[in-house]
Amino acid sequence: MGDIRCRFLDGFEGFTLAAYTRLLGWSKAEVQAHGQKVKRDAMNPKIHAIHIVYAQKPTETPTVT
Repeated sequence: MGDIRCRFLDGFEGFTLAAYTRLLGWSKAEVQAHGQKVKRDAMNPKIHAIHIVYAQKPTETPTVT
């Protein structure tokens, strides 16, 4: 889990900065401050909030009967 957590934290600012500034109207400083809180909570062993979800597209289109 540590490796996934590190990759998440390394890219957090990069994948949130555009969305938070453009869509939510936050300043860069606000996004960075929020990022520090997220990183602190992500490293807290009492909080288990990171979930990885993946799926595979079906190879066939289901038929409706």
